[in-house]
Amino acid sequence: MSTYSNDKNLSESKTVEFFNNYFSENLTVSANEFDTVFSWFKKKGFDDVASKSITQILLNQAKKDSTNIFKILDTMNSYSRDKVSFIVAKILNATSGKTSKLGFESDRINNPEIKRNLVI
Repeated sequence: MSTYSNDKNLSESKTVEFFNNYFSENLTVSANEFDTVFSWFKKKGFDDVASKSITQILLNQAKKDSTNIFKILDTMNSYSRDKVSFIVAKILNATSGKTSKLGFESDRINNPEIKRNLVI
């Protein structure tokens, strides 16, 4: 989980600084950029904690890749909430430790050829 150095109303400050999981790197971004990305995820139905976490991760990765974060949001703008949730889960899995993974359970469709060999 990321830690924010200032957790007051972000619109009042000009920048937001946060640290990675090990406090070895910090990233400073404009408060407007942070608020925009945070609000985008809030509009998609994510709660405050999830929105802050994914905002921090996306801003950090966009900065590392020299990518405009708003191009990423524009691309995901047409996606349904379910598809955005799936993308967020993939991003969180890629950035989290190996001890936990997030995912979606799908309905299993049994193959009749295989099912005949299974004792249920």
